[in-house]
Amino acid sequence: MVLGSATAASVSYPLALGAAIWAAYGERWWLVALWSSAGGAAYALSGRRWMHTYRGDPAAHARGESLAWLALVTAAAVGGLAALALNA
Repeated sequence: MVLGSATAASVSYPLALGAAIWAAYGERWWLVALWSSAGGAAYALSGRRWMHTYRGDPAAHARGESLAWLALVTAAAVGGLAALALNA
């Protein structure tokens, strides 16, 4: 999965992380476990889907996501974490 850079992995993992952190601030520990598990499952399923697609046509899917997209998703995740930290 090109180091977890497929679109689904790049979006699902930070979203689950943010949701788990939000649940931790609310002291809802069962939700932390739920969101953490959901994020890991989404990451794993994304990798499985990417591998299946890649094996179907390796030349078309050999590249990872664009650097601009990864930077945008990272900025959104950092912004969400900053918002959570400021509201605590």
